[in-house]
Amino acid sequence: MASAGPDAASPSIGFLLQRAHNLLRMRMMAALSDTGLHLGHVAILGIAQGAPGLSQRELSARTGIEKSSMVLFVDSLERDGLLRREPHPGDRRSHALFVTDRGVDFLVRTGPKLKDVEAAFMSALSPGEQQALAASLAKLVDSAN
Repeated sequence: MASAGPDAASPSIGFLLQRAHNLLRMRMMAALSDTGLHLGHVAILGIAQGAPGLSQRELSARTGIEKSSMVLFVDSLERDGLLRREPHPGDRRSHALFVTDRGVDFLVRTGPKLKDVEAAFMSALSPGEQQALAASLAKLVDSAN
């Protein structure tokens, strides 16, 4: 069995995934530092833009952000004029969420920066290795749901 520590001759997959995630996350957060927003905000805006009208519960399921944090993220996005809530047509107890024009503008300006950060991080892998890694990670995520 592989050891979980960083000094192990053969680190575990979990450790390596966590380490790679932390390195990429730190670089992405640095790219967002002048915006006042968090990666969670960007994830919510990106999902909401691609699927207008989702509820907070649906966004929570799609992003992996827990419900209590989702409320805080959505509140701040709404306060900043990047997202708006409307009554949900199928559930009067929830709201449908929509990205505002200001939110779209934020994504248009910020998206390329984050893609550049990711591309620089992934440049150690060939395009084929990047595709294989993405496919393998997607398979793991899909199998866990």
